[in-house]
Amino acid sequence: MRTIPVFLLLLFSVALTSISSARQIHFATAQQQHSPEQQDPYRSRFFTVKGIPELSVFTPSGDIEVIHNPDINGVLVELYVKRGFSIWSGSKSLDNYRIILSQSRNSITASVEKKQASTGYFGSDGIQFKFVVQTPKKITSNLRSMSGHILLDGVEGRQFLQSDAGNVNLINSKGELSLV
Repeated sequence: MRTIPVFLLLLFSVALTSISSARQIHFATAQQQHSPEQQDPYRSRFFTVKGIPELSVFTPSGDIEVIHNPDINGVLVELYVKRGFSIWSGSKSLDNYRIILSQSRNSITASVEKKQASTGYFGSDGIQFKFVVQTPKKITSNLRSMSGHILLDGVEGRQFLQSDAGNVNLINSKGELSLV
């Protein structure tokens, strides 16, 4: 009979617990609509616009929420960072990421990009990003999450939405919609 080292069993148990916890947290977040888990944003920036804003948001891991706020005369972008558990990552540093919050006329870009591609099986560092964006009612958007959910609430206009591993939720939104 072959025995499995205790370390491998412990590693497998920790991985399953981590995956299970992530699902529970994600489900709880979906239930608490528009609640960025009761923490201060890592970065927050307000952009003044004239006319219809063109919003581009990208994150490699995490959710994107775009919400109409009738009391706003611009676009408010908040970025939340959740540093999860990763046994193979020695640090939870954001040095491996390029974070962009910028504006050019009415075009607003909010983006998180990895500086270098992950290699091997242990490419994830356990960091998740969540963008919460408050906008006027009429917007044009390009929203992409590689591993997260997208919520569009109360907006009108032309929207392109892409989530490779997550749900896309539309609430009280209308206009031209492209889903990938």
